[in-house]
Amino acid sequence: MAVQEFQASDGWSVKLTKSHMLESTCCDNCETRLAAEGSAAKLCTLCSFSQQFPFPLPEEVYAENTLTITAPDGCSFKLSARQALQGIEDVTEDTHMPKVAHAAEWRAARDLKGIEGHKPYDWTYTSHCTGDATGPWSVVQCEKPGEGLNVDLVRKPEKILFRGEAFLLADDYGDNGIMNMDFKIRCMPSSIYVLQRQFVRVDGVLLRLCDTRIFHEIGTNLLVIHASEHELNIPSVLEKLGPQMPDGRPSRMMLNPENVNGLMPHFEERKTVTTHYTCSSPLQSDGTTAPSAAS
Repeated sequence: MAVQEFQASDGWSVKLTKSHMLESTCCDNCETRLAAEGSAAKLCTLCSFSQQFPFPLPEEVYAENTLTITAPDGCSFKLSARQALQGIEDVTEDTHMPKVAHAAEWRAARDLKGIEGHKPYDWTYTSHCTGDATGPWSVVQCEKPGEGLNVDLVRKPEKILFRGEAFLLADDYGDNGIMNMDFKIRCMPSSIYVLQRQFVRVDGVLLRLCDTRIFHEIGTNLLVIHASEHELNIPSVLEKLGPQMPDGRPSRMMLNPENVNGLMPHFEERKTVTTHYTCSSPLQSDGTTAPSAAS
């Protein structure tokens, strides 16, 4: 396991932990231990995840990959694979799920043994998780989307003091598409910026982007969380684009994760929420926390 840490000039800190993805099978005899000890049994990470979630896990789960941003007063905000999986909503009769040609065969091939009370689940693994806040944050949901997210400051040419990235989840839907979820972080003298993105493509059906942007301007006591969800109908957009792009490349290349930004004008916005997390006080230049506005 690799751990990277960074502390900004105002006392806010970043901790990035990276490791390998979960093994596909248990090598720690957890089934026997669980039968003998019940809920008191100490399980391996794979079995711990499998017991917690009532659906088959994605093909790739990076259980130890985490990003934690901590304010000077101890308030923290964390991204992780466990939180991402917790953000997958239950499927009900009213839930609209995309259909693919081989959906039935793919679902039948998934190993559902040992999952008590199994019920229909979102097989696209679309997560609505925007992170996990811990500590006495003051939380306010903004009326205006994007409020407090200083895009100009993020785009300002600056020296990058710290950068990192890590995967959280991935799956290929049994060769019927692709899902990957990761995050990237940049720390500059003026700000800390994180983009967590989940890319979902069900071949021939839809593209879905679930983005969480995390922003902290150095010297403030504010953490801005801007979450958005966009969706695109693949047959419709390919009909609009035609078989080739102006540069001669096949239009289908735009459906890949590395090219998807070029399709943003065609996406339909499904959800946009901006939330402000305020800690008790920022750090002063002498290393002490400034008094709060109420003091």
